[in-house]
Amino acid sequence: MSLSLAPLMLVSRQAVSRTRHPLKYRVKRSLRSRERKLRLSLQSTRHLHTTMTTADQLSELLYASFPIEPLPRFFWLDDGEQPVGDIPEELLKRIAHRPWANVTMWDWTMTGAHASTARVYLDPNAFRYYLPSLLVGALREIGYLDWALECLLPAGRKRRTTGKWWTEFRSGFSEQQRAAICAYLKGVRSTRGDSIDPANQQLLDEAEVIWILSGR
Repeated sequence: MSLSLAPLMLVSRQAVSRTRHPLKYRVKRSLRSRERKLRLSLQSTRHLHTTMTTADQLSELLYASFPIEPLPRFFWLDDGEQPVGDIPEELLKRIAHRPWANVTMWDWTMTGAHASTARVYLDPNAFRYYLPSLLVGALREIGYLDWALECLLPAGRKRRTTGKWWTEFRSGFSEQQRAAICAYLKGVRSTRGDSIDPANQQLLDEAEVIWILSGR
């Protein structure tokens, strides 16, 4: 038999085999299809497990870096009395005098204001204490990622880092806590990737400039 006819004979034999044993051929094809699906499922599971583990590790890092005790000595801005209004009332009810690890994203949302707005009522040291509750909360409920990122940024569009409130807030972090925040930002970017919407991507970029690139 010439070499040129060999491929044709092979194809012919395969066609005959499929014709004579249709059930056997269908079973083999079904098994191959199930194997492909299983491989894809395992790959997807590994990716999901990696993402979940990373989020869990970030949470553990935050718990290890931000002590639960002591609670802040002052809660309201300028060591003052509680301001008048619904937001301060809800802050007192849901946040004040509680360990940060017991404060959930639900508690923050029930204050009736975005956390980056509610913080203007709080002493910088008090808000620094409660910040990790927002960071951990956003890992558990990614829909509130903007709450965490906004609270890592100075107020205002220009993101001025020279204001009195921000300076006191930023200067009170230990080196370990600053490193944890940097790891948090890098972790969010690596685990969420392209799933981060443009608005949060902008916030993440700005936070990285302040905490990772400039260290301000």
